[in-house]
Amino acid sequence: MAEDGRELMTGMFEADAFIGINTLFSSDTYNETAIAVEDSHLSKLPKEQFEKFISLYPDVAEKFIGILSNQIRQQEEQLLQLAYQSVRKRIAEAILRLQKQENNSDTIVISRIDLAAMSGTAPETVSRTLTDFKDDGFIQKKGSSITILQKQKLERLKN
Repeated sequence: MAEDGRELMTGMFEADAFIGINTLFSSDTYNETAIAVEDSHLSKLPKEQFEKFISLYPDVAEKFIGILSNQIRQQEEQLLQLAYQSVRKRIAEAILRLQKQENNSDTIVISRIDLAAMSGTAPETVSRTLTDFKDDGFIQKKGSSITILQKQKLERLKN
């Protein structure tokens, strides 16, 4: 979260995901927040217990390193998008990322505030861009529901 209160969403996690593993391998405290969008169960594993566990089972440590590497790669990709892509392209990419997480469903449900946090933009910018996408025939929008009509055009948006 920025000092002015704006949020940047760095990930969306599904069932059986590990949250906060980046701090398990460092001495830093976990300074991110998480919000459950549906009923969830959270299990906490103390760092000392985790360290003992992975020292006994190196193959588990290897799996966690793989998970961590994937998260880092995804966040680097997000940083590149924020730095070099246009607002339209970032919002389109966020919609397509959500669609992929929803098993390629043509309809996703997300608030404009969350979509703004995912794309590093202001909610007002998201509203204007979604209206443009609707006018261009790329999507249909009803409330917080977005139906993708022309996925290929969203994928091919120019910077």
